[in-house]
Amino acid sequence: MRVLALLLSLFLSLPAGGLRLTLTAEKSDLLSAGALSGLQSVLSGMALTFGADGAEVTYGDELLLAARPGFLFTDDLSAPQPVEAVPDLETLWNILEPWKTEKEETADLQEAGKARSQAVYVLTAEDWAALGFPGKIAEKATFKRYFDGNGQPMGAYFYTVSLQTEEQAREVRLEYGYRAEKGLYLAFRCPDEAQKNNLRISLHGRKTASGWTLEGELRRVTDGETTVYAVKGSTAGKLTLAGNEKIKGRTVKRTLTLTRSQDGAEYRLAKGDELTLAGRVTWEAAELPDRTIPDTEGNITEALAAHLAAILRAAAPESWQQLVHYLTVETLIDAQKKGE
Repeated sequence: MRVLALLLSLFLSLPAGGLRLTLTAEKSDLLSAGALSGLQSVLSGMALTFGADGAEVTYGDELLLAARPGFLFTDDLSAPQPVEAVPDLETLWNILEPWKTEKEETADLQEAGKARSQAVYVLTAEDWAALGFPGKIAEKATFKRYFDGNGQPMGAYFYTVSLQTEEQAREVRLEYGYRAEKGLYLAFRCPDEAQKNNLRISLHGRKTASGWTLEGELRRVTDGETTVYAVKGSTAGKLTLAGNEKIKGRTVKRTLTLTRSQDGAEYRLAKGDELTLAGRVTWEAAELPDRTIPDTEGNITEALAAHLAAILRAAAPESWQQLVHYLTVETLIDAQKKGE
């Protein structure tokens, strides 16, 4: 959530805090005029508000979905459960203080610059379990905190081998650096022992006089098949996100292009040569409201799908079924069938 907030803040050029996003739907090669009008009617009442402390989606005054630190969805996506072992970074460093070792060692954080010193924390598997951290690790976990020449934090590092089951293990490595006046760097990987499943993320950014230049890639390998998503461009001009994924044996290319304008940005979402949707995104500074996530019984995905299907049906009675299938979410289609 913090990485997402950072990236969007870079593109939107907003100060730290929160912001509210709204979208319009103006063009599409796939939707009829009536369906496009219906979608615009729905989007006109919908907003995404997010910040470093969470995110939420609202429709008018109604809360559709919310996430806050300390709450995670269970594996079956049932009601959010409190997870006290997921602290914020400052709390984490305080928890790890007894394991702290200071070292005068440098580290190259690429675009973010060179760290001049480190604080290193090494936990055994027994330490990990005693602290109540999630999951199991094989032998040890290493945390590092990087500092510049003035002793200011500028990045961090984490490495362990996570035990998925007694027979399966995944290497987990994360390193990042960030200096607001210089650049940012992020590297993450999570392969299994056979290298048939992996998630790799790389992001590089340089600060310029007009904004940021960004280039990065998310590469997911599932049972030997690779899906790649890439980002490249400038926060002051055009930023393009492109994805190549295999669907039923063929490669499908999807692109999202954001072009900055004076009071917002134009977006264009395409699948191959077809224009899926185009419109505008606007934003304003906003703080997340201080609210408690309500307890929810049952499956959150199904409940949300049913709610969205009802909203689409009310906003676009003549074309809501086309919109449901256009969104190509199976739970939304199931919700449509139950509501008929």
